[in-house]
Amino acid sequence: VYSYLKIIQRCLPHLIREVDAFKSSENGKELSEEIHVIFKELKESLKSENMDERKSTKIAFEKRMEEIVKCHDPYGELRKPVEYTRNGLGSWFTCSFYPGMEPTKTWQNRQ
Repeated sequence: VYSYLKIIQRCLPHLIREVDAFKSSENGKELSEEIHVIFKELKESLKSENMDERKSTKIAFEKRMEEIVKCHDPYGELRKPVEYTRNGLGSWFTCSFYPGMEPTKTWQNRQ
């Protein structure tokens, strides 16, 4: 869908809504909590103007997201949110490289 774009920032609140739909299982609850923690930490990290710090934080977030996918991939009940997460790898934290870019698509999600 986005193959014509060079810079993509996936909307993290959309991911949060996707994983929150699976909180009824213990594994889904754990996945949801992990994604919520990352989003909170990302919003805090975006306050930094130090680009070296932001780049290293992006790398760390990407590794954590890959680990989350790897950890939750075996759980069949989480196939949909894990695949959604996997499909966005490399694009969940683009905003770290671009000051002023938000990790969300809509104004309502920025609150």
